[in-house]
Amino acid sequence: MTLVGQEFEPSPVTVMAGSIIQDDLGRVLLIHRNTPEKNQWEIIGGKSNPGEDPTLTAAREAGEEAGIDIEVEQEAGRAHYFEDKPKLYIWYNSKIVSGTPHVVESIHDDIEYFSWAEMAALPSLSVSAKHLLSAHQKGKLRLPPPRTAA
Repeated sequence: MTLVGQEFEPSPVTVMAGSIIQDDLGRVLLIHRNTPEKNQWEIIGGKSNPGEDPTLTAAREAGEEAGIDIEVEQEAGRAHYFEDKPKLYIWYNSKIVSGTPHVVESIHDDIEYFSWAEMAALPSLSVSAKHLLSAHQKGKLRLPPPRTAA
């Protein structure tokens, strides 16, 4: 396709995957990115490698970002949006099977659980976290009931 004498090649969709990890109170685990380009709270997750199953992306990113092993339980929802290029973000309900969440990468400086109301009040959420929050507010996420302590 040619537009004004230039070749146009649509960019492929970037597939992203992340984990909705909730504590016993139903609070969601977020990690804070603090770089010159971005200062924001994010869901734990990231970009899928070419050909990588998004469930494996979610599990890999949990280890790389938070030092935890997780079990990816089921898809909770997804969002299509544009941030520099088309993106598809898939959220998975996940639970920690080993490890304690902690900051692993130098681009992050904090990791905390937030209620959905606290998340809505945060001053800076990533685009994907904003979409997650919006899906929750609209009742479009498939979330398990909060776990109770034994």
